[in-house]
Amino acid sequence: MKNIQTLIEAIKNHQDTRAMVTLLKDAVKENPIELETDFIFNLLKNDDNKIRKNAAVIVRCCGLEDHEQEFIELFLKEENWIVKNEMIEAIKTFSLKDHLLQLEEFYQSLNTTLEDPNWRHKEEMKGRLMEIFHYYGSVKHPQFIDLSKKTKVILTTLNTNRELVFDKLETKNKKMTSMGILLLADSVRDLEKIRDYNELLLVLKGFKEISFDIDAIAKQVINSGLVEQLNQMHKGDGLYSFRIETSSLKKDTFKNDEIKRLGLRIQTLSEGKLINNASDYDIELRLRETPKGFCQVFLKLYTYHDPRFEYRKHALATSMQPYVAASIADLILPFVTPKAKVIDLCCGSGTLLIERDHIEPCKFLMGIDVFNEAIKMAKENSELAGVNIHFVQRDLNRFTHAHQFDEVMANLPIQSANKDRKSIETLYMQFMKKAIELTVPEGFIFVHTSDTEIFKKAMRFYKDQIELIDEKKMTIRRGRSALFIIQVK
Repeated sequence: MKNIQTLIEAIKNHQDTRAMVTLLKDAVKENPIELETDFIFNLLKNDDNKIRKNAAVIVRCCGLEDHEQEFIELFLKEENWIVKNEMIEAIKTFSLKDHLLQLEEFYQSLNTTLEDPNWRHKEEMKGRLMEIFHYYGSVKHPQFIDLSKKTKVILTTLNTNRELVFDKLETKNKKMTSMGILLLADSVRDLEKIRDYNELLLVLKGFKEISFDIDAIAKQVINSGLVEQLNQMHKGDGLYSFRIETSSLKKDTFKNDEIKRLGLRIQTLSEGKLINNASDYDIELRLRETPKGFCQVFLKLYTYHDPRFEYRKHALATSMQPYVAASIADLILPFVTPKAKVIDLCCGSGTLLIERDHIEPCKFLMGIDVFNEAIKMAKENSELAGVNIHFVQRDLNRFTHAHQFDEVMANLPIQSANKDRKSIETLYMQFMKKAIELTVPEGFIFVHTSDTEIFKKAMRFYKDQIELIDEKKMTIRRGRSALFIIQVK
C-alpha cells in the first residue's frame, strides 16, 4: 500500500509519469485500491497514448464508481484504437443497464472494409461489445430450430463403432469416412436416438480445393451460404458469434495471430453477421486438412442442445465420456443377458452402468467406488437418468456380496501422476480376482483400459478361469485403448 501511495505522489509531481503509471498499473493488479477520481481522469486525458492505455487497465482493476458515464464519454471520444480496446475491457466491469443505448449506437457506427487502416481494431471492438450485449440481453443468442433442408453432416464416431452407427441410420445417403459417418440429414431430431456418436458436424460447401490461405478460406466461408443457412436453422437477431478451431491441424499450419486474422476477415466479409469471439460463441468453424492437403471446414452448432445425455450432471476428471460409454454398451450387446444382474467395480460417476441399462434393461444394478465424491455424483446422475442403481463406497479388496452377477464391468484406472505402474499392476490383479469371484459361471466381464499390456498380464495369471472372447481396439482423442470381453469358465 505504501509503495502504491509513493507511486501516486510521484505521478502527481510529474516524476517520469509514463514509467510510474506502468508501475502503478502492475501494483494495483496485485492489490486493487480506491483511487481519487480526479487523479484517474487526469491520466485518462493525458496526451501520451501509453499512459491512457495503462490508466484504462487501472480503472479495470480498481473501478470507477458513480463516474461510469464520464468514462464512457472519454471512450467514445478516444481516437487511438489500442487505448480504446483497453478501455472497453474496463467498461465491461461497469453496471451498464443505463448505458447500453450509447454502446449500441457506437456499435452501429463501426462499419468497415478490409481497406480501412483500423479495420482490425474495429472488428475486435465488435466482438467485445457483443459480449456486453449478450450479457445484458439486448442482443440474444440465436435459438436453434432444426435443419431447414437436407444437409450434409458428419457424425464423428469411435473407430470400433463406425459400422454399428452406420447400420442404425435409416437413410441410403450415407457412407463411412475416417471421421465417422457422412450422411444427408433433414433433422437432428432423427439422430438423437443414436447414442454412440460423439459430435454432429455440418459440412460447409465448396471446400474441395481450397488451400490454407487466409483470404481464400474467409471468402469461401461466406460464399458457402453459411449466414443464410444459419438464419434458416435459427430464430433470433441474425447475429452469430463464432470461434475457429484448428487443433487437428499441424502446428505450423497457422500461427495464433493468423487464426485471429482469419476470424476477423470472416467477420468483415459477413458484414457483421458473424462475430469473432473465442469466449462467447454460438458456433464453431472447425478446420481440417484433407488427404490431398486442402482445407476442409465443418460447422459445430453450440446453439443445438443435445438431449442424449442430459442425466450427466456430474463427472470426475477421469470420467468416461457418455458417448464412449454408450459405444461400449453397443459393442457388448451381443453378450449381455436379458434382465441381468450387473455390477461396475470402478463405477466413478455411474455413466457406464446407466448406458448399460439403456441397451437392455437390467434386473439389478450395483456400482462400487472407493471415492465418496464419485458415489455422490453417481447417485444423482442415475436419479436424473431414471435408472435404479445401488451404489456402495468401498475399497475393491473389502467388497463382498452374497450373490454373484451375470456381468461385471469396469473402466479401469490407468497410470498417472498419482498411480505408478506397480500400483496399477496390483490393482488389475485385485480386480481380476474379485471379478471372477463375483461372476456366475459362463457370465461375462467387460473391461475398458488404456493400460492394455498390464491388463493382459493380469488375464494371463487367471487364464485357467477365464476365456478372452474379444479385444476391441479403440482410439479416443488420439489415445489408444481396448475393450476386453471375457467369459468366466
